[in-house]
Amino acid sequence: NDTNDLDLHVVEPNGNRIYFKGKRSTVSDGHLDVDRNADCANLTASPVEHIYWDSFDIPDGTYKVFVHFYSQCGASNESEFTVLCKYGD
Repeated sequence: NDTNDLDLHVVEPNGNRIYFKGKRSTVSDGHLDVDRNADCANLTASPVEHIYWDSFDIPDGTYKVFVHFYSQCGASNESEFTVLCKYGD
């Protein structure tokens, strides 16, 4: 809820990580399609990061979700955030 650059990461069951340096999964249809405030450019105080899969046919197992404070972009050195995970309808 500020202009800092926070990055969303999802680690798939096999260890593949989807994030700004690896936007497309090498094992599924998962990909990062929205990365706001990246490198402190085109700043918004309502940023969104979005990773999704094109189908429900995703690898079984445990998925790990992380938010990484990548860069301070004029806001405080702490940022509040919300993570929403959705599967299906």
